[in-house]
Amino acid sequence: MPDVKSIFGDDAEPKKAKPSIFSEADKPAAPNVFSEADKPAAPKVFSDEERPDAPKVFRDDEKGRICRYCKHYVVNPFVQRCARHKRSVEATDTCPQFEKAEQEDCEE
Repeated sequence: MPDVKSIFGDDAEPKKAKPSIFSEADKPAAPNVFSEADKPAAPKVFSDEERPDAPKVFRDDEKGRICRYCKHYVVNPFVQRCARHKRSVEATDTCPQFEKAEQEDCEE
């Protein structure tokens, strides 16, 4: 095959450095324009008395009584089931017949 030169140049030629105005020693240091002290403080919109109370989603007797922590909760790759009621459930469903699973059964 004949020796054909690439249109992108010959790779055997050494790369030439681009001309520079300053040498590395003569380059000026980048100015430090802002410091942490210049950062503005976050505005305080509400006082602690004006903040709303955190919402309560569950009553205290409901907390922890979800299907995920029940001993009848069965996890399958395709569906989550209740072995007691023999139906599909979600992990966050609640049930009046809740029975707490053993510690090693549920992943807390």
